[in-house]
Amino acid sequence: MDPDSNPLSELIQSRQSTRKYLDKPVPREAIERILDLTHLAPSATNSQPWRFIVVDDPELKVAVAKCLTSPLLPSMNTFAKEAPALIVVVEEAANVAAKVGNLLKKQHFSRIDIGIAVGYLTLAARSEGLDTCVIGWLDNKKIQDILRIPREKTVQLVVSLGYSDDPMRPKTRKKMDKIRSYNTY
Repeated sequence: MDPDSNPLSELIQSRQSTRKYLDKPVPREAIERILDLTHLAPSATNSQPWRFIVVDDPELKVAVAKCLTSPLLPSMNTFAKEAPALIVVVEEAANVAAKVGNLLKKQHFSRIDIGIAVGYLTLAARSEGLDTCVIGWLDNKKIQDILRIPREKTVQLVVSLGYSDDPMRPKTRKKMDKIRSYNTY
């Protein structure tokens, strides 16, 4: 198969972090298809330690978007209020096997699993002609208050979602010999 004609390759190459969105709502049917694919992501011992809260109510969306900025950097993430939808990613409790693995391996597998799931989410969104931006700078407590998320939960990420009004940018990446080796570091 020609790598350039591979549908997954096309999705990956066309996916970019979008910070400018068209004023066009995202159909809930598209969001459902995206989340149907996202929940197929693998997780440690199949614990699926995530919950996705779709925020498409305009007032709630603006309130959550305000939790993605900082007094130190007031212009940071202000684009999020213009996105038609935000997907708040909440870390849920892992199953017992994953918790044991966390302790034995001194690794927080749920966060790794959430990263994998959000990777699926961004590609599933792209397959619907939608664009995303993954946002990690957030005020967990304020988002918990706005969305009535229990205190024992943690908001790990927020993903903006919509139709891009950003031009496609060239991808700048490290050269492969800086990130790849075989059989040794």
